[in-house]
Amino acid sequence: AGSGDERRAGVIGADVPVELVEACGWRPVRLAGAPGLATPDGSRYIGGGGDADVRSMFQQLLDGGYGAMAQLIIAHDFEGLARLYYALRALRLQRPDRTTAFPAPIFFDLLHMPWRSTGLYNRTRARQLRERLGGCSDDSLREAIAARNSVRERLNALRSHRRAGRITGVDALTVIGASVVLPPLQASALLDALLASLPSQSPLPGKHVFLTGSAHDHPDHYAAIEAAGAIIVGEDHDWGDRGQEALVAEDAADPLDALVDRYHFGTPASAKFSIAERARYTAGRARESGAEAVIAFVRKEDPAPRWDVPDQQAAVAPLPFLLLDDQPYAASDPAAVTRAVAEFVR
Repeated sequence: AGSGDERRAGVIGADVPVELVEACGWRPVRLAGAPGLATPDGSRYIGGGGDADVRSMFQQLLDGGYGAMAQLIIAHDFEGLARLYYALRALRLQRPDRTTAFPAPIFFDLLHMPWRSTGLYNRTRARQLRERLGGCSDDSLREAIAARNSVRERLNALRSHRRAGRITGVDALTVIGASVVLPPLQASALLDALLASLPSQSPLPGKHVFLTGSAHDHPDHYAAIEAAGAIIVGEDHDWGDRGQEALVAEDAADPLDALVDRYHFGTPASAKFSIAERARYTAGRARESGAEAVIAFVRKEDPAPRWDVPDQQAAVAPLPFLLLDDQPYAASDPAAVTRAVAEFVR
């Protein structure tokens, strides 16, 4: 195995089993959108079939904005990512001159229905991904699972400090985001240093809120909410707490089975789980975080979280609940968000 850019694997979506990517000798880096980026090609080829973050990822891939990578793996977290994959694949066939900045994309189609047939399907997809990536031994997969579990355990330990108000939501989101970009050993070392420093921090002033709704791959909206005198002490999207909560069983006879089960039966996302499952999860996490209120932040072109809102509001009662609906991907008017939240938390 080499090192550096020749082993770098771009990952789009939370359903890609990064442990398998690492076990096969690649260095997975989760790719994010770029708020405010002009997306002429994204708008042309993706159109209304994807959220603004999907169009910005498409644009960055075409423009080489992510730098060199040897693999590109796209999960089927929601339909916008499927559209991203098919647009990239079609463009490679029809306009190869526009697709020199990224490798042929691999589509990883993980399903979340609670059936045996779904589990068998997911195992087939995982075996195919392992073959596409060059293969790995079970021992290598076990080592990769243990390393990623160590990162997740440290991120889960961060929750108590968030509950105590020792770290802002902006900083917590940044830390969690770094953990899906850095190699696991480096991420664990940095997290150890952070966790050692936090007990001496005094609690920050502000009303503790739990955030649900759309995913946030950048901290701008968090900053607008916290500017209103709130502290985001937890969230249920995959760029935050929810994406790193579940561990992979390390004592399973077949590590691939355990890995698939972690991603198949993991914490519920709006696009692939029932409204009832989402409402139960949101309520449980909000109470565990010690939140005094709940905010649902729902973006334009991201309809799935909006369907969850009525049941979530009922499930978290009597906690106060604020819906910030039809919000842009880029924080084009953060002052408006800050005003709405300030009115809510005062």
